[in-house]
Amino acid sequence: KADNPRFSLNLRGADLSGQNLSGADLRRANLEGACFCRANLEGAELNNCRLVEADFREANLDGANFHRAELRDADLRGARLGSFDRASLRLCFHADLFRGVRLDREHLEEFLRVLNLNRDWDIRYQIVPKGDG
Repeated sequence: KADNPRFSLNLRGADLSGQNLSGADLRRANLEGACFCRANLEGAELNNCRLVEADFREANLDGANFHRAELRDADLRGARLGSFDRASLRLCFHADLFRGVRLDREHLEEFLRVLNLNRDWDIRYQIVPKGDG
């Protein structure tokens, strides 16, 4: 049970690496600093979760729902995110929630490609490695 009424569950710092959490309902959980390396979170509900500094390297996140999740400084490198065209994948791109997230270049480019499908937007970007600019 969570200590803070904002959260339904407190798994702060938990090591869940390699676990099968497919379809898990983790809505409103405090998962700050949790390790999900190589875990299966396919179709998991992570809405309104605190995922600050969570480690999702090599995890299966296909169809996971991150709506209003706080992903600041999370590591998503090598994670399988599935198709961003699917209605089941939902992410919020609010700067305060997403600041410092580490993504593979391919994932970032796919995010931006999907955002550019909106006819009302013209998103222009350049990906430049740190120190080159």
